[in-house]
Amino acid sequence: MGRSTDQRPTTKKTIPVVVAGAIAVLAADNVLADPPAGLGGADPTISITSGRITQANGNAIKAVLTGGGAVNVTLSLDMSILAGTDRVRHLMMLASLRPVAPGSSISHYESVAFPNQLMEPAINVDLTASVEPPQDLTLSLMRDIGWFSDGDGVPDGVDACPGSDIKPTVVIGSCNSGVANRMFTNGCSMSDVLARCKDASNHGQYVSCVAATVNSFSDIGAIANNEKGKIQNCAAQN
Repeated sequence: MGRSTDQRPTTKKTIPVVVAGAIAVLAADNVLADPPAGLGGADPTISITSGRITQANGNAIKAVLTGGGAVNVTLSLDMSILAGTDRVRHLMMLASLRPVAPGSSISHYESVAFPNQLMEPAINVDLTASVEPPQDLTLSLMRDIGWFSDGDGVPDGVDACPGSDIKPTVVIGSCNSGVANRMFTNGCSMSDVLARCKDASNHGQYVSCVAATVNSFSDIGAIANNEKGKIQNCAAQN
């Protein structure tokens, strides 16, 4: 039946239905859109469930009713699906406009996405200054389509370290270890991995983290034993 919602439709259209004893309202969209837009309007005296369905579904229901048939409808919310996403939780693009509207279709997120995103086709009042998750997915989108490449040779959509440190050698603070900054197949350089140690609560824990990390590099053959000490010395100085 299309997307359902507990939003209240425009009150002047709903009140007569309530007076007539209806227990729910289906509002068929008057334009071709799938999914249909959410309903608007508010009235505290209206408590019946309501939802907007696509124009195609509305026409199909009216055809059955006109022919004397009956239509059984169940309104519910699928809480496993976020507004604006598909069945595999991917955010949908605005591809429902027919005909395609240049500048709006495809290039924007589906307008029912919530929380509202910067790349929706409208400026919503609840947008934040962030373009990164969890507030917004704009930067993620740009990386997925090839913007902001860090030049590490790993496609941005599968890169575990977007914006990699790709300096030729491992540099910690002002200390250049001289050890080659090797790149791993997941798109993370050795410098990227070592940078995670900056979350340590004190210098001693930071140095210990770096030591453990370079030992893991050595275990997989990424660095030689004599290179371990060069990186650890830089960590100790910083």
